[in-house]
Amino acid sequence: MNFSNEDLMKVINRKPLGDFCPYEDWVEKQESTFFDNIINDLRSCELIDMEIDYTHGCGYASYIDIFCYKSDGSSTEIIDDTKFIDGIKIYLCKLAPVAVYGESRMGKSDSGASYYILNECGVGTLPDGDWSDVMSALKNTFKKHDVQILEKSYISKPLEFKTKIHTIFAEEDAYTVFDAFFYFED
Repeated sequence: MNFSNEDLMKVINRKPLGDFCPYEDWVEKQESTFFDNIINDLRSCELIDMEIDYTHGCGYASYIDIFCYKSDGSSTEIIDDTKFIDGIKIYLCKLAPVAVYGESRMGKSDSGASYYILNECGVGTLPDGDWSDVMSALKNTFKKHDVQILEKSYISKPLEFKTKIHTIFAEEDAYTVFDAFFYFED
């Protein structure tokens, strides 16, 4: 599904876009329930464990950041007291019923954690190994909740209009469809 320039401008301006609750008649409580239902369905999948960032610390993000990895430990290795976990990063847009996914890696040690940030170049990629069952479960969950997974070929397109997106992730003269849906303001 392609979105109109008007649709993209709505999302950039923090206006919800969609024809079902919570997007249609934006109510914060309904928004929370909608996303909680998706997260709970993802958590019920025995194949994965998850790390979720709803708030991103200070600032505003137009998405929920979800990192999924295999619950059986097969995507985890320990090197020099640091645990490295390969998995799938999902950005679930808060302003439209869309999401993207891509390969990611998290590092955890006693001193903290680090992880990759997803951008349009990494969308649609998967870590090494067999992730077909995990992807099937993820896609089924999003389909159940009418959330569309956007394709790399679409989200990599440059915006067809001039705008200012308050984000720390992209250059003003090089915004893509990805930047319209998934931005972070610090």
